[in-house]
Amino acid sequence: MRERGGRSGGANSSTGAGRAVVAAGGVCSFRMPSVGETLRRATLDAVRALGAEDRILLALRLGDSDVELAVAASGGEPDAVRAQLAGRRHAGRRPSRCASER
Repeated sequence: MRERGGRSGGANSSTGAGRAVVAAGGVCSFRMPSVGETLRRATLDAVRALGAEDRILLALRLGDSDVELAVAASGGEPDAVRAQLAGRRHAGRRPSRCASER
């Protein structure tokens, strides 16, 4: 397939969305932008526009949201669920050698 227009944009290129594409049989169609990719880019741009303090607050809110969802799914107590989630994050990790040599 070849694209019509100036620069060629691949699947990850923001210039590739909505451009005419000529298939091997000579049929011309338009590449539709992926809804998921568009949402991912918009979310990433919004997070990048945040300051450091706002990013930290967002991360804390997302962590609280995870705990709320896990509590709702398991029916357990928030503190117990929080400890369980923390344990799962550390499971399978190897201790850092530089931290243990102090």
